[in-house]
Amino acid sequence: MQTKSDKFLASRSIENSLETMIVTALKRGMNKTYVFIDQTLQVFELSEETEMLRNGIGPAARELSYQGYYLLKEIKDIQDHLRALRNVDATLLILNQLLALLGEYERLFQFLEQKRYFESMRCVQRLKQSHLPNLRKVFRIIGTIDESLDKLSGCIHRWGLSNLQEWLADVREKNLALGFCALF
Repeated sequence: MQTKSDKFLASRSIENSLETMIVTALKRGMNKTYVFIDQTLQVFELSEETEMLRNGIGPAARELSYQGYYLLKEIKDIQDHLRALRNVDATLLILNQLLALLGEYERLFQFLEQKRYFESMRCVQRLKQSHLPNLRKVFRIIGTIDESLDKLSGCIHRWGLSNLQEWLADVREKNLALGFCALF
């Protein structure tokens, strides 16, 4: 990186070389000298403009670098914030699915308390077909719950059949002809 003294020396050497070129041109002839002097002055003006641009670009480049750094930092913060929002959305989705699962379990136990076995079997089917597959990816315990539902489904089936047999026995006691038809 050039210091101010280096820049001054470089500018001074350009001036010296230009003066040398002008003196040489004056010695060669006047007519060509005017054209050469004009061209030399244009070169000298361009070199001064170039030096001014160099001096102006440094601070502007630093300023752009600082602004770019802070802009990239803001973008990273926004990306982190978006990731956190996506995590919150995913968590809310899972919690809503768990809430629906618990609601279905509540209905299942209400039906079991009321001995409504057909509705209980439908609840078990809904749990197995819609609620559990969505949560199986998130929670490992869902496999255990699925196995428990299979056992519960078998129990509900047995309870339903025993309830049906009791009902048929009651019908048989009340009306012999109807009870005979109900057995076969």
